Amino acid sequence: MAPLSTGALVVFALVAAALALFVTEWLPPDMTAVAVLVALVVLEPYTGVPARTAIDGFASPAVVTIVAMYILSAGVESAGVVDWLAGRLAALDLLPIYIAALGGVVATVATGTLSASQAYDAVSWNVVFLLAGLLPLGQAMQATGGAAFVGALLVDAAGVLPPLALLALVYLLTAVLASVITPPATVVLMIPIAVATAAEIGVSGFPFLVVVTFAVATAFLTPIGYQTNLMVYGPGGYRFTDFARVGGPLQLLLCAVTTLSVSVVWPL
Repeated sequence: MAPLSTGALVVFALVAAALALFVTEWLPPDMTAVAVLVALVVLEPYTGVPARTAIDGFASPAVVTIVAMYILSAGVESAGVVDWLAGRLAALDLLPIYIAALGGVVATVATGTLSASQAYDAVSWNVVFLLAGLLPLGQAMQATGGAAFVGALLVDAAGVLPPLALLALVYLLTAVLASVITPPATVVLMIPIAVATAAEIGVSGFPFLVVVTFAVATAFLTPIGYQTNLMVYGPGGYRFTDFARVGGPLQLLLCAVTTLSVSVVWPL
């Protein structure tokens, strides 16, 4: 296995530091995410994340959707008709959900259901900064060779683990990454790694692909990994570690159920 590059070591160190700060809550989680974002830009020669790319997270569909949902939820308290219409458009799949949600926001303000200032006040901006600040970590892992290193570790593990155990390991690794660097970034990062690992050991790559998609959709260890949890995290007054108390055992249970079910439906 090739040694880790300096850039990859820097990125893994940032991930470890973020985890430590999230668990200890020495800084508010949103400030931790912003600190990680600043560190990625300051250390651009090592991380490969320029300033312009770093702020792209604020325009990601996930972030835009969450902002819109906060505003639409506030609109429901005032009326509900505009928000019902936005929900129907999203359900009909005529528009991407974040576009339908933004359309609902514009209509909510245009019809006077909420004023512009009320719309801004409805958003939990700490959640927005938390999510957007961590999205560039996935890009940094790819740019520095960290993703390739993770893939090499999985291939080495295949030498001592049966395929089913490796499938479970992919699930756990994906769920943990999604809980730190967000599900969208994890999907981009882990799907090529999982499929390549399956090819290396001579088994079907489709079960590994399915496990990755299930793992990012059920990442309950932290509020970062599941957007509904993230939306209630700030308004509900939860601590970051509250989610791990319930999400940890649930994650292990889902790991067993998912890997066994996938291996039955799509044999390795």
